Amino acid sequence: MFHNRSIDDLLKEYKSSLAGLSSDEARKRLAEYGHNKIEAKKKTSLVKTFFMQFVDYLALMLVVASALSFVLGSFIEGFVIAGIIVLNATISFFQEFKAEKAIEALQKMVPQKATVIRNNSQHIIDVSEIVPGDILVLEEGSKIPADARLIKANSLYTNDFALTGESEPQLKFSDVIKEENLSVTEIDNMAFMGMSVSTGNAIALVVSTGMNTEFGKIAHLTTDLKTELSPLQIEVTHIGKIVSKLIFGLSFVIAIIGFFMHYGLLENIKFTIGVAAALVPEGLPATISLVLAIAVQRMARKKAIIKKLSAVETMGCITAIATDKTGTLTKNEMTVKDIFFNNQNFHIKGVGYDLGGEFQKNDKKISAQEMKELDLFFKAAVLCNNASLHRHKNKTEVIGDQTEGALIMMAEKAGIKKEDFDKRFTEKLEIAFSSERKKMSTINKMGDQYFVFSKGAPQEIIKMCSKIRLNGKEIKLNKNTIGEIEDKNNEYAGKAMRVLAVAYKPIEKKNNYTDKEVEKDLIFLGLIAIIDPPREEVKDAVKLARKAGIKIFMVTGDYSLTAQAIAGKIGLGENLPIVTGTELNHFSDAKILNILKNNDSAIFSRVAPEHKMRIVKLLQKLGNIVAVTGDGVNDAPALKKANVGVAMGITGTDVSKEAASVVLADDSFASIIAAIKEGRVVYSNMKKFIKYVFSHNFSELFSIVLSIPLGVTALTPILIFVIDLGSDIPPSLALSLDPEEPGVMDKPPRNQKKKIFNKRLMRDMVFVGLMTGIFAVAFFAFVLVSGGWQWGTKLTTNDYLYRHATTATFAGIVLAQFFNSYYCRAPHSSILKSFRENKKLLKANLFSLFLLLNVAYNPIFNKLFATAPLNLIDWFVIITGIIIFAIILEIYKILTKPKTIPTKKIDAISAITTHSN
Repeated sequence: MFHNRSIDDLLKEYKSSLAGLSSDEARKRLAEYGHNKIEAKKKTSLVKTFFMQFVDYLALMLVVASALSFVLGSFIEGFVIAGIIVLNATISFFQEFKAEKAIEALQKMVPQKATVIRNNSQHIIDVSEIVPGDILVLEEGSKIPADARLIKANSLYTNDFALTGESEPQLKFSDVIKEENLSVTEIDNMAFMGMSVSTGNAIALVVSTGMNTEFGKIAHLTTDLKTELSPLQIEVTHIGKIVSKLIFGLSFVIAIIGFFMHYGLLENIKFTIGVAAALVPEGLPATISLVLAIAVQRMARKKAIIKKLSAVETMGCITAIATDKTGTLTKNEMTVKDIFFNNQNFHIKGVGYDLGGEFQKNDKKISAQEMKELDLFFKAAVLCNNASLHRHKNKTEVIGDQTEGALIMMAEKAGIKKEDFDKRFTEKLEIAFSSERKKMSTINKMGDQYFVFSKGAPQEIIKMCSKIRLNGKEIKLNKNTIGEIEDKNNEYAGKAMRVLAVAYKPIEKKNNYTDKEVEKDLIFLGLIAIIDPPREEVKDAVKLARKAGIKIFMVTGDYSLTAQAIAGKIGLGENLPIVTGTELNHFSDAKILNILKNNDSAIFSRVAPEHKMRIVKLLQKLGNIVAVTGDGVNDAPALKKANVGVAMGITGTDVSKEAASVVLADDSFASIIAAIKEGRVVYSNMKKFIKYVFSHNFSELFSIVLSIPLGVTALTPILIFVIDLGSDIPPSLALSLDPEEPGVMDKPPRNQKKKIFNKRLMRDMVFVGLMTGIFAVAFFAFVLVSGGWQWGTKLTTNDYLYRHATTATFAGIVLAQFFNSYYCRAPHSSILKSFRENKKLLKANLFSLFLLLNVAYNPIFNKLFATAPLNLIDWFVIITGIIIFAIILEIYKILTKPKTIPTKKIDAISAITTHSN
């Protein structure tokens, strides 16, 4: 490592000096180490991505069916199937193909030019030409082009948020840090590629370039990850395998039957195409995509922007969340909550940068006199301060240190403007803050008088004070008073508040001051307690997540004490296991797995990017579906690895947003829980419409299989497509929009091993399909026989009687599915109740009936789909049959209704399941 070694040692190792490398040496090293840039992984071509959509069980079945149709001269069916194949592939292509922009975003964060010292003089060069051993010159506002060890640092603060997740600029210094095995967040004597200089300046020795930098390591992690299949994709693949096996099995059976019934090869192939067309849910991919797209709109209204469609359903499966603290659980707005002045505690209402909020003592607004006495306290906080507030369109931004911004905000709540003070009380001298000093002082002119104002760590400020201001008088500081101050400081610190002390003194006018004379014999004013407050809505969201059996792990770059206090405030837990980044470096996987498995919540503090990734991997190893939040560059690998990566829309970097599958518009943890709830509703409704779709498919299948003895198929492939793409999709979409069922968040996450296609679903689909097929073939046979058809007579789509009979089959299936749609929606409720609760489904079914009438009576449709009008006798027979079908379905619902389990037993089962997860 570089942080625990002296500059002299590193300069010797890199064969460099403060004069920099020579031009010749720089050229040699460029050839040896390569260019200083982030390498992007080669992308998959558009053409390859498109054709990969055809490597799919369902797609291959359709390709075979289309090819056979063309071979047999059935060009309409062939073109229809081919069109469906291309449509489904196109939908999948646009859903799947999203160029990997995370690396491009990383590249944008690296500057194009940089200043280095070579040949003992400064040169501006392309960043790509920087090599290990170069001496960097860093100025305020510049981006850092490589990882570098600081040689000299003058009041240097860098914005490391994108890498470390810490929102405040970090003070940097050049001293050796003796500790080993530190995470990136703890190394304060280095500057890292892609970060920027907030204030100050420095010179630094380049130690790593390109893919060897911390940035490069993140790029490696990001590009090397394989995208995990979502639960929905796994489910669709599972369905595809089942359907494929059914098609091959039934085709073989039909071939055997055809052989014994002396059918020719042509008839056998036609029956096989019919089976394939019936079983392949041609409209399913399009329906799923439409359903997910609608859910995306609903989630967007709840502040969750979905980038990847499959993430919609995956959200509903989440069993564990690894969440940041700052900005997600908290407001990311440092706020002064308490001040200790005049030996009294004053509480300040309001949070963040809202100007609303009064000063209180003992829960009552303080008097005007007490507010006046605080005037000097406010002056000290505002004048010994380098930050400023910038307001634009009701949004407040802190320019500079966030803690100093909180002090200005405190003063503004009291009616004091920093700009006014800066004009009235000019600064004559500043003794800057440093990590060694832990304090800052200024000398300000107030009229004809000069005053010293100091702020910093309470222990350091107390050392400089000889007096304290109490009740408008300055009295000597004694041990008892110091003890009271220290007790109050400890009380604030115990609540995870950041505590500052302020002091002042009058000073004589001089041309020059020494630090020692400025910072001695000060008058102590008081303490200021600051915290980044939790978001108001998070506590309820945590409670709901707990109720839903979801584990929550806080993974933060902040300190353990702060994280622990926030965890208590939001209801995550008071005494949670806490693991630091340094401990993670030493812990085995088994030890971490034990923590993750046996706790519903834990805190991981001071973590580095690789720690977050490791936590996600181990949670997945335990069988969890993991959501992870992130806003910085350091989060990109974990965001990609997680089942659902959730980036912050407000504070998040472009890198994190590109790597994520969900972006939160409001950065709030509560929006994640709202999206999980929506995902559960989507999955629940998806089961309904998948059951509906495949009931249709089994109806078509049995209509064909049961008509084999007649020697003619009761349905043509073209009518199957009309059903699957016409009458099928609107009710499916309506079922997907079903209102949420009560208690959707009262259940533990669903077991991933339980498939949608289970035995119970298969039983229901086969029963409904078989009943529908029996009635549909009966209608088909009735029309044939009443039309004078005799057994063994061959018919084709050119025969009017055959068209008439297949139209009756079509009508029977569409009408049967009217009742089946309500059965799929609520298997154990009455149809009348469903009419009231989902009016969209009624409208969708009316559309299907309208389509049925057009297919039967519209001359254009008659010609296009080879159908014929139905007469009144046909309708009488069909409607009578469908009424009988509906009665059978109601009896089936009663017979298959599950027995009610007592509530206590349900709660016990839920508790056991939740614990096992």
